[in-house]
Amino acid sequence: MSTRLADSSILCAAQDISTYSASTGAYTGDCSAQQVADAGATWTLLGHSERRQYHKESHECLISKLSHAFSQKLGVVFCIGETQEQYDNGQTLDIINEQLSVIKDLLTQQPDLASSLFEKLLVAYEPVWAIGTGKVPTVAEVSKTHQYIKQTVASFADIADTITVLYGGSVNADNASSFASDVMIDGALVGGASLKAESFLAIASAFNQANA
Repeated sequence: MSTRLADSSILCAAQDISTYSASTGAYTGDCSAQQVADAGATWTLLGHSERRQYHKESHECLISKLSHAFSQKLGVVFCIGETQEQYDNGQTLDIINEQLSVIKDLLTQQPDLASSLFEKLLVAYEPVWAIGTGKVPTVAEVSKTHQYIKQTVASFADIADTITVLYGGSVNADNASSFASDVMIDGALVGGASLKAESFLAIASAFNQANA
């Protein structure tokens, strides 16, 4: 895939990398960050709610994965978000603080990463209750949460540039323009709607026009 995309502006990414090693190892079913980079990918997705839920990925596991990714010069789309119960209980920002502390602790261990953080890290806010359910938070809610995420990550490191924050959770061709029009929403992490080319292109077009 990376070969086919070589002359385009589209980048290739992996859905996950191994937590056990940045390079090699006999971890059946796992691909290391080095293997992913060797295959031509330049980004990876980490911390997705399904990995957290079904694979019980811990704070330490995610620190390890982020470290491995950056050591192999992979960019990271780091997913965070609260469940329906947590949202109903008004715990959204508490959960976000807990999940973002992975980044804070990694920077404590490797402060040199701070200078390139805004280039190599995208945060994707995905409320778990909105993923594939058709339930969608308001643009104002998402905007406020994105602003909080940007301010929180900025407090971890002295960086002049603002971190990029994407929104994911039942984004579709009908609501993409509304999300794209908000200055705090830098892009979308698209799930189900990406399976149909027409809807995915409509979403991409909405954000492209908003950023033109």
